[in-house]
Amino acid sequence: MQETDGHDRVEQIPSDFPFEIMDNPGVQTLTLKRKYQGEEIEVEVHMPDTFTGENNDHHDGNDNSEKPRLSILPLVVSVSKQIKPSRKYRLGFYPCRLEFGDRRLEFCCIPYPDEIEIDSLVFKLPEISDDENTYEGPSFVDLDKDLQKAFKRYLRIRGIKPSTFNFLHEYMINKHSKEDLIWMKKLKKFFEA
Repeated sequence: MQETDGHDRVEQIPSDFPFEIMDNPGVQTLTLKRKYQGEEIEVEVHMPDTFTGENNDHHDGNDNSEKPRLSILPLVVSVSKQIKPSRKYRLGFYPCRLEFGDRRLEFCCIPYPDEIEIDSLVFKLPEISDDENTYEGPSFVDLDKDLQKAFKRYLRIRGIKPSTFNFLHEYMINKHSKEDLIWMKKLKKFFEA
């Protein structure tokens, strides 16, 4: 087993890249973090899924032409903000305090060279665990077109835009190659022991 060219290549991070990159070897995801106007933004970048763009990927051997391979880079974008408790309220004779804490919007996205496509949007509350079966809202494609545009603009302002993620595509392909090589070395070491 030999290390091939490019496995140890370091991607040059663009100077205007707004996120801190957290890349842990052995993990298939990459985490990006930044703060923006009191919000904490965290992006989980997954390994690219590669496909030929056709419904079936089998090759019968008769066609000498190679189909172009496309890849998508799934993202989960979380925007959290701490909402401070407000004053006491009275419900009838009973005083109460409305508790506020971390509120989080979670977007599942796919970046393309010229746009970021939002697949879904979930609003998460601190008092409701992820395990609970909560209403996640309507499908994103069913939202009003102007509201969809507003959410895309919301993400773009926070650094979730095609120019930010175009370089990450190559970065993640390189990471995938490195992780494959690490896995193969571990496998080899297992069988040699």
